[in-house]
Amino acid sequence: MKDLGYNKPLFILAFDHRASFVKKMFGISGKPTAEQVKKIAESKKIIFEGFKKAVVLGIPKASAAVLVDE
Repeated sequence: MKDLGYNKPLFILAFDHRASFVKKMFGISGKPTAEQVKKIAESKKIIFEGFKKAVVLGIPKASAAVLVDE
């Protein structure tokens, strides 16, 4: 098997508000309203707070990452 070059633990939390997130999490098809955009943003804050809590609880900072859109 070919060595991939990175052999340390890596914890990545990926989330965004593109179509799949909006449709599957909120049941929104098409362009969200301003109120819906606010709810989506609030949910992202909750997800990020959970990520920060995971670091506090022991996920090594050097191995932790968040991948998110604007």
